[in-house]
Amino acid sequence: MFGMTAGAGKDHLIAFAHRLKRLLEERHWSAAELAREASKLVPESHRKNDKRHVIGRHLISAYCRGENEPSRAHLTYIAKALGVEPESLLPIAPKAPAIQTAQAITSLDGKTRLIIDVEVDTSVAMEVLATIRSALTPKTAS
Repeated sequence: MFGMTAGAGKDHLIAFAHRLKRLLEERHWSAAELAREASKLVPESHRKNDKRHVIGRHLISAYCRGENEPSRAHLTYIAKALGVEPESLLPIAPKAPAIQTAQAITSLDGKTRLIIDVEVDTSVAMEVLATIRSALTPKTAS
């Protein structure tokens, strides 16, 4: 898997399976025919042990059942064999928002460790950073 749809559950695989089956039906192709056509597009440098069919019909069948997600390379060869863009078969899902955390941990000696991993406006970030830096700067006696 290449992470295009991480966190999307199995719905994206079912949708991919429906799109793939529709395109096969439109062309009157079997899984074996698509495997053969897609394998023709795999460069010699990517073939192992001089295999003729790099993408097996069992994989195409699994994709049609919504059981597997193709690698980026397989998706590219399959889409090209079908004459479509890879994203039309398996759209790139938006990334899940990062978990943001901010916490203060006070130790027994009275010092506090700040752990901040949040997304904020640049002006806010610079203000917080300046405040922390000024607290870390040793005070000089005048």
